[in-house]
Amino acid sequence: MAPMLEGEELPRKARKLPSLSPGGSPRPRGDPLARLFGAAPRRPHSARYEGASPPSTSFLAAAAELRRPTCEKERKQSEAKEPPPSLSLTTWAVDGFKGLLGQEHLTGISRRRSGPVTPVKVKRRVSGVPSRPRTAEDHPCQLPTPTAKPAAPVVNEDEDREDYYDKLIIPLEILGRKAASWAMQARKSRRSAVKPRQSNALGGSRRGRWLESFQQFRFDGEIHSDDLPRALLRSGFEDCRPHLISVVLAKVSEYNSLDEDEFLHFMCMYEEHLHDDLQEQFQLFDLARTGRVDRAALEELLEAQDLLVRRAVLDECLGQVAINPSSVSFTEYERLVDKLRSGHCFLERELQNFRHVFQVFDKDRSGGMSLAELSSALAWLGFPASTGRVCAVYEQNDLDGNGALSESEWLRCLHTLHREEAVAIREHLSQLNDRCRRGSQLETLLMELGYAMPPDVLLDALHAHHIYQGTARNSQLLGMPLSLLEFDVGLEEIRALTCTLRARDGFTDEEMEQMKRAFHMQSGRQDEIASPAIQRALRWLGHFYSFDMVQHLVSELDVDGDCMLDFTLFVKLIRKCRDTERRAATSAFFKFDTTSCGLLDQPGQYQAIRSLGLDTAPMQGAITLAQFLKHVRNFKFDPVRLQELRLNAGYDQHELEEIRSQFESFDKDCSGELKRAELVQMIEALFPRHANLPEFRPYFTELLSFADVNQNDCLDFKEFVRLIRKIRDHGEEYQFKQYKLSLSELGFSNKEASEFRNLFLGVEENGRLHFSEVRSMIAGCFRLNEKQSQKLLGFCRSAVEISEYDTEEEEVVNFLGFLRIMRQVIDAGWVRNANGD
Repeated sequence: MAPMLEGEELPRKARKLPSLSPGGSPRPRGDPLARLFGAAPRRPHSARYEGASPPSTSFLAAAAELRRPTCEKERKQSEAKEPPPSLSLTTWAVDGFKGLLGQEHLTGISRRRSGPVTPVKVKRRVSGVPSRPRTAEDHPCQLPTPTAKPAAPVVNEDEDREDYYDKLIIPLEILGRKAASWAMQARKSRRSAVKPRQSNALGGSRRGRWLESFQQFRFDGEIHSDDLPRALLRSGFEDCRPHLISVVLAKVSEYNSLDEDEFLHFMCMYEEHLHDDLQEQFQLFDLARTGRVDRAALEELLEAQDLLVRRAVLDECLGQVAINPSSVSFTEYERLVDKLRSGHCFLERELQNFRHVFQVFDKDRSGGMSLAELSSALAWLGFPASTGRVCAVYEQNDLDGNGALSESEWLRCLHTLHREEAVAIREHLSQLNDRCRRGSQLETLLMELGYAMPPDVLLDALHAHHIYQGTARNSQLLGMPLSLLEFDVGLEEIRALTCTLRARDGFTDEEMEQMKRAFHMQSGRQDEIASPAIQRALRWLGHFYSFDMVQHLVSELDVDGDCMLDFTLFVKLIRKCRDTERRAATSAFFKFDTTSCGLLDQPGQYQAIRSLGLDTAPMQGAITLAQFLKHVRNFKFDPVRLQELRLNAGYDQHELEEIRSQFESFDKDCSGELKRAELVQMIEALFPRHANLPEFRPYFTELLSFADVNQNDCLDFKEFVRLIRKIRDHGEEYQFKQYKLSLSELGFSNKEASEFRNLFLGVEENGRLHFSEVRSMIAGCFRLNEKQSQKLLGFCRSAVEISEYDTEEEEVVNFLGFLRIMRQVIDAGWVRNANGD
C-alpha cells in the first residue's frame, strides 16, 4: 500500500469494493464480512474517531511501525501492554472489526497457499441472529472465541515478513466505516447501549403489523436503515420524513441495522417522536400562546410538516375536524394532519374516483395493478408522465415488492405525482417572483409539465377558475393567442388548473354541454345510463357503433358488471371512442400512403376517407397525418352535419337511400305515403315471424302510433324513417335483455363474456360470424377431427335456430349464438382433452 501524503484526509464515506472474494464475484449479503465490504454494511451513524489523533497522522505512524521489522519478543510485550489512548491502524485492523461484527475479535492469520480450505464457525451474536459459517477463503482472518486473547500470527518461515504485515492493512475505503472505541474492545454488549424495550407493552394488532413489516424487509435477521421508510409505510405511518427517522434511529442504536426488538423499540419511539414534533411545530406558530393557530398560519404550519395541501382539500378536512375552521387547537390540528396523510391530500370525491379507476384497470380482479395497468390508468386520468417516470413511481411505491400495486400503493403513486407536480410549479414560479402574469408564461409552464392542450380547451379551463383579468369570455376570445392574455395566478390557482385540464379529457365547454345533453336525454335525468340508451347517446353525438362494439367498450369501464355508466364514465367512454376513431384514421392514412413519405395525395385521401365510411371531399394537394386527422375530425363533428343526422334519426345519406328504396317498394301507388293495405304489407315484410301472432298486435299498434306524428293513419318518408329507427332500437333493447338472460343461462361471468367478445370482435367487427370462421377459430386452439367437425356444425346450426336475428343468412351467428357454441364446446370436453387433462 502506498503511504499517504502529509495532510491527506481519510475517506469517510463507505463504498463498495470490487472483487474482494477469491473468485472475483460479489460476496453474499448474509456474510458479516460481505456487509462490511458490500453495498449495505453495518456502518455506524457517527464516523468520528473517539479520542483519536488526526487520521492522516495515525495512519502514517501505524504504517511506518508495521513496515519496521520486529522480533517475536517485542511483539509479545506489545500485546501485554494496555492499549494506547489514540487509534492506530494496527489496533483497528487487527482488533477493530468487533465494532462492526458485535462481540467478535478478528486477528490476522497467514493462509498457506497449498493448505486445504476449512470452514470456521462463528460464535452466535448477542442479538440472537446467527451468522453463517465462513471459510478461510472469505478473508485472511481467524475467528477465536471472545474470551481468548488474540492469537499470535502464524508466519511461514519462507514468507517475507513485510508481505505478511501488508495483508493486515485494511484498505482506506473501510476506515470511514467505524471508529473503534476501547469500550467496544472491552466486549460491551450491543444491547447495553439500548434503552429498556417497550415492545412487550404493545397491543396485539399493532405489534403484529409491525412484525409483519419487519419480516417483509429483514435480511440476515435484521432490517437495514435504508428499508425503514418502506417499513414505516407498510406499518401505516404516512409521515416518513428522513430527518425524523435519523433522529429516532440514533436514539435506538449506534448501528445502521436493527434486530427485531430494536425495530419494535424504534417504532414505539418513532410514534412518540411524531407526536412531539407536531406539538413542537404547533407551538412555534402559536405566537400569541392561545393554544390555537389561525388559518393563515395553518397553511405555513402544514408546509413545515412537508404537506403541500390544496385549499379545497384543506377546507373540506377542516369542516370535518374543526369546530371553527378559522382557527384550530392542537387536538384538532393533530386530527387534521392524520386525515390529510391518510387521505393522501385528496378530496373525498377524488379518492372515490381513484379507487374506481383502480378497479377498472385491475382487469384480472387480482387486487393488484401491474406496471402496464398503472401506465394505462395514469394516461386515463390525464397525467402526462413519461414511461421512465411511471417505472420509477411504480418501483418507489411497490412497498411489498410483489410486482403489483395494491389500492393503497396506487393512491400513494398518485400522491407522489401530485406532489412532484406541485414542487415543479413552485420551482418555476420562483423564477417569476412566485406569480404568473402572462399567457406566454403559463403556456411555457404547462408545456414543461407535459400539458399540450388545444388553446380553446385551455381557455375554457381558465374561464372555469375565473382566472381572466378584466376580460369577458366571448366568441372572439377563442381566436385570441394565449400569449396575449393577462392574469395573475400563483401555485394554488395553477394546481387547480392542472386538475381541471386532467378532468376535462381534452373537451371544450361546448363539447361537455353536448355530452351532458345526450346523457340526460337518454337516461331520463337519472344518475346512470344503461347500455341500449348508451348506444343511442353515442349515435346522437356522432359515434356510430354496432351493439356488440358498444357492449365491448362499456365492459372495459363497467366494474360491477351491471352495464350502467354514470356521467364521468360516460365522458371516458366518449374519449375511448375518439381515440378508437383516431387510431382508425391513422391506420387508413398509412395504408394509402404508398410512397411512405408521410404525405397523402388527393387519390390517397379519397380512398382513406371512403375506407372510414365518410362522405367528404379530399383536401387540395398532399397533406400530412396531422392535417388528415384534423380534416376527418372537422367533418365528423361538424355542427351542421350532426344536426342533419339527428333530424334523420342518425342515418347518413347512403343509409337514407337504402331506406328510401325500401319505402318505394311498399308505396305501390307512388303517392309518397303508406296507407292501410300498404302498412300491412310493410309489417309482414319487416316482421315475418311475428306479423300474424295475436300477442304482437298491441306492439304493432303502438309502433305505428309512435311513427305517425301527424296522426293521419298514413306514413310519409320521414315518418317511415322514424319507424325504422324505432324498430332497430327495440331490437337492440331485446338483444340486450337476451344477452343478460343468456349469461345467466350459460353460466358465464361478465369477465368471461368480455373475453369471448374480444375474441369475437377480433375476427369480425360487424357482429356476424360465418360457420367457417367459427371452425377456424376453434381449430386454432386445438385440433378437430372429422367427428368433432361434424358435431361443431351441429352446434352452429342449433345456435342459429335459437337466435331470432340470423334469419337472413342461415350459416351466420351473432355473439349470443357464439356464446352458446362455446358453452357446448366446453361441455363436450374438447378443451380438457386438448390440454391432456
